[in-house]
Amino acid sequence: MAIGGTRLDDPSAVGDEGRPRGASLTVVAVVVVAVLAATGFLVGDPLMFTSFALFIGLASAGMALLSRDRLQPRVLGHMLFLPSTILLAALVGASGLLALRNPGLAALAVGALVAMFGVAAGWNDAFDRPTVTTTLVQSGLSYAFFLVWLVVLILVVGVGFLGRGVVLSLTRGSGPVAAFFGLFSLLGLAGLCLYVAVRAVPAIELTPVRRRPAATVRYERLRSVLLWMTAAAWGAVVVGVLGVISGVLQTVLSLPFVGGPIVVLTQLTAIPLAAVAGLALLGAVLAWVTRRATAGFDSLSTQTVAAGTAAVCYSFVLLVSIPTFLRLGYVGVTFFVLVPVLPLLVYTALVVVLLGFHLGILPG
Repeated sequence: MAIGGTRLDDPSAVGDEGRPRGASLTVVAVVVVAVLAATGFLVGDPLMFTSFALFIGLASAGMALLSRDRLQPRVLGHMLFLPSTILLAALVGASGLLALRNPGLAALAVGALVAMFGVAAGWNDAFDRPTVTTTLVQSGLSYAFFLVWLVVLILVVGVGFLGRGVVLSLTRGSGPVAAFFGLFSLLGLAGLCLYVAVRAVPAIELTPVRRRPAATVRYERLRSVLLWMTAAAWGAVVVGVLGVISGVLQTVLSLPFVGGPIVVLTQLTAIPLAAVAGLALLGAVLAWVTRRATAGFDSLSTQTVAAGTAAVCYSFVLLVSIPTFLRLGYVGVTFFVLVPVLPLLVYTALVVVLLGFHLGILPG
């Protein structure tokens, strides 16, 4: 299997004593597949357990790639290992293997599946203590990043729906007090997001050298204006809170020539201000990501960058898969809910393997 220009099975083609062990691994693989086929025949489906071979092979290949030094193989290793093991765990659970009435038959099937993984990992030279440790650490790091991304996405979606409801309520017309706070809060939020975007965009670096002095002056003036605008807007919100407590704000806004124009102005500017804030924040994030990608990740390790990239890919795949899960009904929703939990079973199995290495049960 050639991935990244190097065969994964090269290191294990020769055993410790110098004899080729490819034939031995082939014989063992045939025996394991035969046992799995026989076990499947006994439960009424000869191909029930042999169909897991694809995911086992992908998982062992992912373990081998996670030990590479370059970024691309590590990212590919993440994408092969964790999704494959999650699907494998889900298939094992859905196959009814753990609910077989004959405990001996269940133990035989589990043992054969473990042996299949051992054979695949043997070809890839991915079943020793350093490789398992590397897999546990790196995949665990990507899982932690994935949880963080998931929480961030949930917060963004929640804030988005909440903000959408507030903005729509302001555009439909609200009381003078609510319009006052909505107007100045949106002004402060838009000014803050614009200030962050202006600081994030490398405007001076993109300006020709001969124009940079003048551009720097305009850039500093723009930042100062945005900062003062943001401070004034949030200052008005603070004054409004004090006015509500003292009762002065309600009295002032009850005047027709004060409260009415504020309500109308809020209705007209609520959506544009919210759009400016959202686009400015999105531009700031894109500018930061672009600068990091073009400047390199010298301050971060390859392990961290690979884990973060894999976490983003996990989140994207999970979001894209939501319609598919919904079409599957109860089963799909259950699997969607269990996706963040199933990796814990995988890491528990890796910890057990490391414990076996430590106790001498498994050869190093």
